[in-house]
Amino acid sequence: MGEVHWRTALPVVRRPGEGICVQRRGIEDSAPATHQDGTREPVGHEGDGVGINCTLESAPVADLRRWVADRDYDLRVPPKYTLRLWKDWDRLGKLFAARRGPRVLRFLDEGGREVPDRDSGLDPPRVLWPAAVRELRAALRRMTHAELVRRVPLTKTGRRRSDPDLDPDELPILAGLVRELQAFIGRAAAAGHGLVVSYS
Repeated sequence: MGEVHWRTALPVVRRPGEGICVQRRGIEDSAPATHQDGTREPVGHEGDGVGINCTLESAPVADLRRWVADRDYDLRVPPKYTLRLWKDWDRLGKLFAARRGPRVLRFLDEGGREVPDRDSGLDPPRVLWPAAVRELRAALRRMTHAELVRRVPLTKTGRRRSDPDLDPDELPILAGLVRELQAFIGRAAAAGHGLVVSYS
C-alpha cells in the first residue's frame, strides 16, 4: 500500500515541487480548496467528526463597531474576507504557543474583545481591532519554515517529546495552514480591517 494521509488515511499523491494532494474517490484534491461561496478551506481540513470549528472574518471597523453594539445587526462579510480553519485551529494554536513570542499569536485562544451577546453556546466570538491585526501580521511574517521546525517539539530521533498533539509528521500540514493564515491576515491588515474569531 502506498503513502496515506496521516489524518484521513486516504491515498496521498506527491508531485515534484508541490505539496501533497489527498486522493478522494479517485480524484486528486489539492488544498486549499475553494467552495462555491468563495470561502477557502485550509490544508488538512477534515470537515466531519466531533470538535469545535473556528472561523475568521475580517471587516471594516465601522461595521464591527455596529455589530458589537447592535445585536440585531447582521455582519455580512464577503467570502474573500472569510477563512474557515475548521478543527485545525486547535493545532495551529498549539503551534503558535510552542515557544515564547508575541502574545498576539495566541489570538485563536485568547485576546481581543469578547462579544457575549453573540455567544453561540461555545466561547463567545472575539474582535481584534486593526492595530492588533497589524501586530499579528508582523508576528506571522516571522513564521518561517525554520521557525515552524523549531516550534514542533522534536527529539534527535524525530519522535514526539513533550506535546502529544504536535508530531513531526504534521509539519507539512501545519506549514500549509500557516501560509493560508499569513495571506488572509495580510489582506485584512492591508485593508485596515478588524478581525472576528468565532467558534461553532
